[in-house]
Amino acid sequence: MTIWNKISAFLSGARLLHFTLPILMAYIVIGTVSQKYIGLYQATQIFFSNPVIWVYDAFPFPGMPIIVAMIFFNLTFKLIFKSPFHPKKIGIMLTHIGALLLLVGGLFTALFSSEGYIALAEGESSNIVSDYHFREFVVMDKNGKVITKLDHKNMLSGQIINDEALPFTIKIEEYCVNCNITARENKTDDYQGMAMHMQLSAAPIKNNDEENMAGLTYSVYDADQKAIFVSIEDVPKYPSFTVNDKEYSFALRREQRAIPFTIELLDFEKESHPGTQMAKSYQSTVLVKDGDLQWESVISMNAPLRYKGYTFFQSSFTQTPKGEISVFAVVWNVGRSFPYISGIVMCLGLILHLFLRTPKTKAKKLALILLALGLTPLPSHAQEAPNLDTHLLGQLPILHEGRVKPIDSFARALRKELSGTENSAMPWLIDVLFDPARAQDRPTLKITNPDILTLLNLDKSPNKLYSYNQVSAGLAQKQERVIAILQVDENEWTAPQRDLIQIQRNLVTLQTLMATLTPFLPLNIILPETVEKPFTHLAAKPINFVDTITLQDDLQQTLKSIMAQKGDDIESYTNEEQALLQLSYTLSMLQETGNGKALFNAFWSEGTWRAPWSMINANLSSDIFQKWSALGKAYHQGDADQWNKAAAALHDAPLPPSIRGNALRVEYIYNQYNPFYISFLIGLGAVGALLLSLFCYGQNLPRQIVLPLLTSGLLCQVAGIAARIYILERAPVSTLYETVLFVSCVMTIYALISYVRQRKTLWLWLCACLGIFLQILGFSHNQDGDSFVMLSAVLNTNFWLTTHVLCITAGYAFCAITSLLAHYALVLMARGKDFAPQNDLFKNIHTAALISLFFAGIGTVLGGIWADQSWGRFWGWDPKENGAMLIVLWLIWSLHGRISGQLRMTGFLCALSYTSVILALSWFGVNILSVGLHAYGFTDSAAWILGAFIAIETTFIALIAFSIHQQQKQAANV
Repeated sequence: MTIWNKISAFLSGARLLHFTLPILMAYIVIGTVSQKYIGLYQATQIFFSNPVIWVYDAFPFPGMPIIVAMIFFNLTFKLIFKSPFHPKKIGIMLTHIGALLLLVGGLFTALFSSEGYIALAEGESSNIVSDYHFREFVVMDKNGKVITKLDHKNMLSGQIINDEALPFTIKIEEYCVNCNITARENKTDDYQGMAMHMQLSAAPIKNNDEENMAGLTYSVYDADQKAIFVSIEDVPKYPSFTVNDKEYSFALRREQRAIPFTIELLDFEKESHPGTQMAKSYQSTVLVKDGDLQWESVISMNAPLRYKGYTFFQSSFTQTPKGEISVFAVVWNVGRSFPYISGIVMCLGLILHLFLRTPKTKAKKLALILLALGLTPLPSHAQEAPNLDTHLLGQLPILHEGRVKPIDSFARALRKELSGTENSAMPWLIDVLFDPARAQDRPTLKITNPDILTLLNLDKSPNKLYSYNQVSAGLAQKQERVIAILQVDENEWTAPQRDLIQIQRNLVTLQTLMATLTPFLPLNIILPETVEKPFTHLAAKPINFVDTITLQDDLQQTLKSIMAQKGDDIESYTNEEQALLQLSYTLSMLQETGNGKALFNAFWSEGTWRAPWSMINANLSSDIFQKWSALGKAYHQGDADQWNKAAAALHDAPLPPSIRGNALRVEYIYNQYNPFYISFLIGLGAVGALLLSLFCYGQNLPRQIVLPLLTSGLLCQVAGIAARIYILERAPVSTLYETVLFVSCVMTIYALISYVRQRKTLWLWLCACLGIFLQILGFSHNQDGDSFVMLSAVLNTNFWLTTHVLCITAGYAFCAITSLLAHYALVLMARGKDFAPQNDLFKNIHTAALISLFFAGIGTVLGGIWADQSWGRFWGWDPKENGAMLIVLWLIWSLHGRISGQLRMTGFLCALSYTSVILALSWFGVNILSVGLHAYGFTDSAAWILGAFIAIETTFIALIAFSIHQQQKQAANV
């Protein structure tokens, strides 16, 4: 064999891909984890961009570019020399071609593309793009024209600038990417400008590269004079140096490059989620100027401007004292079309491969996997407070956390936030709102940290709940400690400090809630029947603050007249005068207590939602006031009929045009009858029936009982997901909790369809057990506040959210199925079962793995397209992106290893079993890092749970693989 044949065989062989993919995956894992500690930019430069990675500056390892290049050559040689055309292999060939196109596009992007930003205030224009990361040092004349510049590659200590256009020499003394500024000591006459007072030293580089403040110390000298200057990034006052009556200035700034046209910002608009500072969307109207051509265009989130190969994206905005500044990301990407083309080719290849390897009758059935099921109506079963119906009150709209929701959802969110439970949420809220005096002594605030109990001098409570009065008394003595904690960076808080601040915030929330409806609650004052006009209609009956709003000026004038006549001697006042004085004092104290209480935003006025005290302080009146007053009076009188009438009047009041009344009702029903909890109970029943069938030996029991039960549970899941879609008007996969719900639904559909096709009880066991596990997992991730969350502007796009995330989460579902089936197969092998590719279980595992790869691959490609459409880059090494890519690479490695013979049956099943670990890292693990554009958020304690899961899975698979190996070894020796 010639040398060329050996090289060709090596480059086209399966072994090269089999051993390079694990290295690539290792780099992805290490680079992703490192983002938490060194930031995205540094991690990208070290682990994803460097051709060579140096360990301890002594041991070189091939970097990701070299590994990717090896994979590229491997696929190319394989396609050319070892892929004879065959109709049944066209899907694989197209997939390989698509992967090659993707790698070529990545090469073009890495070599020739650039990105930066332009920041403009209204009325400003520019054709200069600033780099996100690199700085440059420039020398300018008095008109600001750049004479010479030093880029980031040459900005090194000791670097000397000798330019013929300059009558002096510059020497870089020190450059720091992030600087500490301290007072200068040992001054000399050479130091000029800021250098006279400050000196720079290198500081630790921040994780977010854009937060670093670069600085430069440099000497400027000619034959006659010398000066040492300091330049700091973004400082508008530049040092200057005069030679031969010519003035030169120096600046350290972001590297800049010009584009062949100019854009001017005409107008910037930002829309926030109601009642929050969270941006829902923002857009800029710009004027594009290219020579004699001028036209207006709108750049908004997910709707960029493309012109002459440049793409402008609405990146962000900055609030300054002079107004809002719109920030545009500007991208020049010559390889932009490659991901689109390669994505289409790979998707087509995967579809063809999936269907060509499946018999036609089975392929048709396979197409039914993701068909939606009908929505069944949910019965209403409202929880009632004693003698008071909360059904109508719970459906009233209120603005909370950026969206309008039913008061029942508001009650549940606050009850869960303060007490850790949703039980009796509406009765609890009614008591807090309408009887704040009793609510102060009602155990409401949950405290679990024993250190906090000791700090606040609280005895341990069986239910871990404590009243407002108990907690406020303890905190009142610890305010100095609370203030000291708040003065420290939140990232440096210890667990007890974090808990203490959270308890303080919960106490303020409860206090605000108790003061919310005080304008409508009866006062402890009864005016005598003999009181004079204009107060006679308030005499001898309960009154509240709202009743006195129109009379407060008269009340003040009356009291001034009385005090002018009788002075401060209260004993000389008549009973009527004392009652009026007491009323005035009570009203003043009530209003002072209620100021700023804006949590209960259930009043619509002048185009916005307001709290009661906000309405009163703005001198806004409403007919709703009287209805709430009637509700408060009915509550304190214990009159259920009047309560129901007042609640009905509030419920029948017209809603603002933008509010969907049906959505409020659907959400209320969803809260009362949680379909996912019902599905969980049905799943438990199905498992019980399956266990019963093991002892009763009933052949028809699974089909007659378990199948209807699981189908009913599936209908509940579909109903719940459909309700969430209708309420939020978006795909049901924007939070970690929602992805768990969707994965459970997809898994259940596939398992039931597989059971109907194959009539194997295994599918019923898998459906029931995995469904229960995922439901428990979902409940554990729905512990804080409202699960119906609003999206930030960067994610607020229904089309891409629906297509990309649904595909990714469907891939999660099939990964779970693949792993469980592989676990089951390994257990059977350990018990002596011999598997062959023709075995039905193996076929099921292989099909599930292919479907997993199909959805994960398409979802990843769609995510890249979404990123290109929204953020101006196809790939950004975001942890969530890396997690999705990790799943794709793992499945490719496993399937390719089996097809090429690199993995035997045991190794193949172990690899697919270990997909559970890869799935856990991608689905949950990346959120522990709390970095990236779309991290769902996670608790630190979850890291221990994830670590334990990985350890258990690794140990189990290793032990069972060893057991199988020993059995096979013994069988071979017989």
